[in-house]
Amino acid sequence: ILKCMRTTEESEVHIALARGLMVATQMKPHIFICKAGTPILEGALILCHQSAQNVQKMFHAFLWLALGIGDKDSAHYGLSEYMALAEGENGKIMMSLVTKTLAKIESVHDILWSSTVDRSEHHLSAYI
Repeated sequence: ILKCMRTTEESEVHIALARGLMVATQMKPHIFICKAGTPILEGALILCHQSAQNVQKMFHAFLWLALGIGDKDSAHYGLSEYMALAEGENGKIMMSLVTKTLAKIESVHDILWSSTVDRSEHHLSAYI
């Protein structure tokens, strides 16, 4: 997983990875909120800042799910646990991302749909 999160990887790989991570998070909430999951969350944090906009949106959606931002019952659990595990400045960077971007997301379905449309348009334009 971490190999696929390199910023030099193709956007299609990043998007597919983000989708897979979101499925895992939906199947088992808070699965990445642990010491072993921290590198994946931090890789996602990097891709939220250093990649194409459609990739950024997908990893925003993943972090929104992984941290439980949209879950009214445990919205603070994921973030506070991550903050306890975060290394260096990553906790501050994640908090900034949460307050400026992730907290404004109402549903990841909008992000998933818009990313699919972007990809389809790009794919179709190659044939037109």
